[in-house]
Amino acid sequence: MAPVIETTPPEATTQVEPLARQELPKTASSVPLIALLGLGSIGVALGLIVVARRARNSAV
Repeated sequence: MAPVIETTPPEATTQVEPLARQELPKTASSVPLIALLGLGSIGVALGLIVVARRARNSAV
């Protein structure tokens, strides 16, 4: 029969150290916003072209 090894569990610590407030890294840039504004501008320009062509064709 194998010998039984008894171990005592480690003592539970009741003190919880508060985490230091860390700032998130500044990884964002304004490039996606500028790209979105550029695509929106292109969409508006194409919409105006379509509206102008329809107005010109219906006036003739």
